[in-house]
Amino acid sequence: MTLQKKLNLGDFSNYILYLGLITAGIGLISFLKEYIHHHTSEFVVTNQRVFVQEGVFRRKTTSMMLTQIEAVEVDQTLTARLLGFGHIEITGSGGAATKFTYIHKPEKFRKAIQKNINFDD
Repeated sequence: MTLQKKLNLGDFSNYILYLGLITAGIGLISFLKEYIHHHTSEFVVTNQRVFVQEGVFRRKTTSMMLTQIEAVEVDQTLTARLLGFGHIEITGSGGAATKFTYIHKPEKFRKAIQKNINFDD
């Protein structure tokens, strides 16, 4: 008998192959989901409001008056800074907070908000 038959390595290598394919499939689906979310989301800052539209099949629209915004927080890991994306949390009057994830150039978005509410230039 060969070593492969004694240890049944053929079945083990098939399990590793299937596990790798399942992991790659989950990673691909997760990537595509975030990619589509990123490319179908709109972030607009006007001189009076902030508008955010997200989603493809289920559309979520958020609007907040600039006069009601108390804080704008940007959260970026090292990897996110290198890839140019991040998360933004906008806190409105009364403590209501809205978080937007995976925004392209979040610092630019934060600066546009702050410029329009005259926090800083």
